[in-house]
Amino acid sequence: HAADQDTVVVTATGFEQKIQNAPASISVISKQQIEDKAYRDVTDALRDVPGVVVTGGGSSSDISIRGMASQYTLFLVNGKRVSTRSTRPNSDNSGIEQGWLPPLESIERIEVIRGPMSSLYGSDAMGGVINVITKKVSNTKAWTGSLHGDATFQENHDSGDIFQTNAYASGPLIDGLLGAKVTGLLSRRAEDKIVNGYNEQKMRNGGITLNFTPDEKNDFDLDFARELQDRNSTPGMSKAAETCRGTTCTPNTKSDSRYEHTTYSLTHSGYYDDFNTTSYIQQEETNNTGREMRSYNPTFNNQNQIFHGDHTLTLGGQ
Repeated sequence: HAADQDTVVVTATGFEQKIQNAPASISVISKQQIEDKAYRDVTDALRDVPGVVVTGGGSSSDISIRGMASQYTLFLVNGKRVSTRSTRPNSDNSGIEQGWLPPLESIERIEVIRGPMSSLYGSDAMGGVINVITKKVSNTKAWTGSLHGDATFQENHDSGDIFQTNAYASGPLIDGLLGAKVTGLLSRRAEDKIVNGYNEQKMRNGGITLNFTPDEKNDFDLDFARELQDRNSTPGMSKAAETCRGTTCTPNTKSDSRYEHTTYSLTHSGYYDDFNTTSYIQQEETNNTGREMRSYNPTFNNQNQIFHGDHTLTLGGQ
């Protein structure tokens, strides 16, 4: 229990604090837990968290917290929101949001807030918040990396098998000054040979971060990530071969959906004698090619923590 009390979290206030001091109900999935258990992705890891319900399965898993609908679960990556539901107005193809999250090999921990956090994150967080925090870039140690692959073969041969590979590498470019990390994921779930079963799902994710540390008080991160998801349904497999009305039957056609997600961000963290500050600017672009719907979400966020004796003042805005 002492180790749990020493756990540091950031999601409840935007700044680091011990978990027992956080003004929210928080669960943390640590890097060690991720390494010890055979989780396939973030959704899989969240199944063990109290208050979190994973609905659906296969390529259509969705996440809700404390009984709230899934659209009230807010996803963050390193504190930056993932806002893509506007390109899916009828919530077609559930589980898309999880496909924008980093691969497990790159994750340091996952913080889950169970309960409303609208005061800090807006109405999207009425159910709760899931903040995926990735491993920091190392610009002093030697390059390190990891590669993980897994496959799931279904007992029922009509159900689609699952194959996935994800990779992570990080290290210095200029010792003590500039470092980089790269991540990648390839994943495919084959289509069910069952009418109204799960469609085919393919994901390709890649990201790169450059970290610049000019001195011990300032830290800059430049991030770029791009993710692609395809969902395909074939007549005679997960989709009925034809649609009949009365005595008239019409052959169905193949359904192909593609979703594209790109993010760029620049983050500055400053640690000074009397205050800490964190600022970032992010551009998030989402494209639902089948519906020809695009969204652009530019965000600027600033948070400051000012220390005066035994008191701490927190100021910020977005």
